[in-house]
Parts: sequence; structure tokens; C-alpha cells
Amino acid sequence: MTAQASPSKVSRALHLVFGTLLIGVFFLSWVSWDGHKINGADFPGGRFFEVSSARFGLSNPFPQFAWVNYIFWFAPAAALIALGQSVFGRKRWFFSCLAGVLTLSLATVFFLFTRTLNMLGAVEDVWAAIQPAWWIAMATGVGIIITSGAFPLPGRIIIVLLGPLATWAGFILISSYIENKTYEKTDDIKPAYTVSAQALLKEFETGDSTANKKYLNQIVLVNGRIAEIQKSADSTLNVKFADENGSYIIFPFDKTSFSRVKDLKEGDSIGVKGACSGDVYSEILETRIINFERCVLNQP
Repeated sequence: MTAQASPSKVSRALHLVFGTLLIGVFFLSWVSWDGHKINGADFPGGRFFEVSSARFGLSNPFPQFAWVNYIFWFAPAAALIALGQSVFGRKRWFFSCLAGVLTLSLATVFFLFTRTLNMLGAVEDVWAAIQPAWWIAMATGVGIIITSGAFPLPGRIIIVLLGPLATWAGFILISSYIENKTYEKTDDIKPAYTVSAQALLKEFETGDSTANKKYLNQIVLVNGRIAEIQKSADSTLNVKFADENGSYIIFPFDKTSFSRVKDLKEGDSIGVKGACSGDVYSEILETRIINFERCVLNQP
């Protein structure tokens, strides 16, 4: 008779498979936004918001807490530790559950953010944007928790649901906070600073920490020549001022301002007033992006 593998041996073998796949899939493309492929590592690595800000005008709503995103590096790191513990027959449940929860939470962030881009007209179809690696990440996140050896099965199922549900709730709270945030109308506010686009770009290039300290959350009037205009299907529009190095300032205009900016053309010299929300440096493109929000066309 052929000896059958014990349930514990099967579970450990599956755990090794899920852990190895989780580490690998973290560095594959999870979504494709208008041809821009974003992998799991791009979120803690910073490229996630670089692309969303540069291409779609959707920046990190809390740039001052960007360091929190680094926690997702623990997903592949915890999976690697769990693999080692599994190989040497040690209890693996803590690092397995940590890797799984973080992976499932991150996959939920990717889905919800892609859905937001879809609602803004930047992504045509959510499920077409989701790449096969995202599904593998979800499967490995579930698998590494189920085979972790922690608690009875119902307890492991609760842990599986914990990350996505907490992330979904957090996303709803953040979205609600942003939507219900009330400001004095930008039209009625006197700018704290008036500066040319080229001077502002140079100031951030010279010292972004000093420039952020000066301009962050301040109403700034920026004068410049339009380098590019991006129009979306939902009557929103992004205006860019750029320098010779490819760095640029991006001003998103929402539906309430669309009638005032819809006839702008590339090359027009205009003034835009808005709240500076900081800058992002893309190491890949070697360009700097300065983000604004609550933008209005300045009326002389």
C-alpha cells in the first residue's frame, strides 16, 4: 500500500506554494491604467501615486502620511519568514497571517482605487484594468492564511475577511471625508503667494522640503503657459504647466469649473489659483510633479 500524506504535510506543502507565489506576484502587474502597469510593490515604492497623479490628477489625499504605505513591504517579507518557519517545522501562523492580511488589504486598495478612476472616466472598465496577477495575489493571500495552522478554520476565515473589510471601511471613510470637506470658495480667497510656473518648479527642484513647508495647503496663484490639457469624459479637465526638463504642475478642474476652462488651448497663457498639495518626484521619469486642488481660473 502507498502511504498517504498526512493532512499536516499537505498543508505545509501548500503553504510553501502559496508563500512562494505571494512573494513573486508582489512584483508583477496587478492593474493596468490606460496602459500604465502598476505592480504590488509600486504602492509602498511610491510609483502608484506618481502615475495616478501624473496621468489622472488623482494624488495621495494625505501626502504627509505617505510613509505609512511602507508597511506593505512587510507582505513579502513576512511571507519569506513564514516560509523559513515552515521549512524548519516551527509555528508559522503569525507571519503567515500578517503576509496574507497585508496582501489582501493591498489588493482591495488596488480594486477600490481603480474603481474610482473608472468613476472619473480615466479607466473604461474596472475588470479589464485588473490584471491576472491581482487574482493570484488574492488567492495567495487567502491560501497562506488558510494553511497557516492558526486557529480552527472559522477563525482563519475571519482573518481572511479582516483585511479587505477594514480596508473597504477605511476607503469609504476617507472618501466621505474628502467629499464632505468644506472650504471657502477659492475664488473668494486672496492668494498667499503669486508666482510664475517656471519659478515654482525651480523652487521645488532646488529644495522640495523647504518649498513644501512654504506652499503646502496654501492658496497660490500660478501664472504660466499651458503645456498640455487632459479632458475626461465626465466633464473634468487637467491643465499642465511644464519646464524644459519634463517636470510639471498639474491643475485639476472639476465639473463646476468646466464651463470656464473648456475652451482653453495648449499654448494659452493663463493664471490658475488653487491649493498646493505638495510634490511627487518620479525616479523612473526623473521628473517632479507639483499637485494642486480646488483650482479655479484666475479672473484679472
